[in-house]
Amino acid sequence: MIRRSLPARVWRWARIYLVALLLVGGLALSFARTLANDIGPRPQHPPPGYVLARARAQLQWSPGNRDGEIRVQVSTDPGFGELFVDEVPKRSVRELGELEPGATYYWRLVQGDHVSDVARFQVSPTAVRFR
Repeated sequence: MIRRSLPARVWRWARIYLVALLLVGGLALSFARTLANDIGPRPQHPPPGYVLARARAQLQWSPGNRDGEIRVQVSTDPGFGELFVDEVPKRSVRELGELEPGATYYWRLVQGDHVSDVARFQVSPTAVRFR
């Protein structure tokens, strides 16, 4: 009978169960963040890098589970120096019309001192304007 050393047995066990332990740990962390009201708003549509064929867009986002109003900010400047839209909508959807063909728009959500990731979309240079 071959006897293995304790470190070799521990390493073998860790290799076998490491992925499962990491997945369970990630799930536990996600649970804890949700219970602690730590999920902020996140942009969902249009997805990053999307190119619109029309000069209109519908922004959609997940509100998260934090309390407080969510402000939508849209700009053609990635630094948000000049805002195209800066308002608090009643729902988690915002319609944008009369977008400039060929332009890139950046948008984010602000809730209190939390700023979401910046999402961007482009309007095709050949975008169709429907009235």
